[in-house]
Amino acid sequence: MRHTKRILSFVFVLMLLFTLFVPALPVFAADGSEFAGGSGTAADPWLIKTAEQLDALRNYVGEENGGKVFALANDIDLSDFLANHADAEVRQNGWQPIGYYLYKEGADGLLDTSGNVPFCGTLE
Repeated sequence: MRHTKRILSFVFVLMLLFTLFVPALPVFAADGSEFAGGSGTAADPWLIKTAEQLDALRNYVGEENGGKVFALANDIDLSDFLANHADAEVRQNGWQPIGYYLYKEGADGLLDTSGNVPFCGTLE
């Protein structure tokens, strides 16, 4: 009995330490609900209005999201988003291209900019 308590205590401590020191995995809605509207189809693209929504687009690259359609609803200034980002590497290095690590596999989707652009600082 005493041996069992020690083992259970040890396992409990390990689980506690694991939750304290392992960073949380990013959580996102796979249904596009983090966007400003739309359903991800050509007739009704997911609308992107903020830097956070543009950043969320990176969760939709890859084969499992092939054929999804997105549209920029307005120009997006990334300056504040990058300057205040929680990740120090992003603050230092700037915007990481969406799909950067998947470029060899290719991506199947569409981003309709409708003349809108993401930018940092002054748009001239």
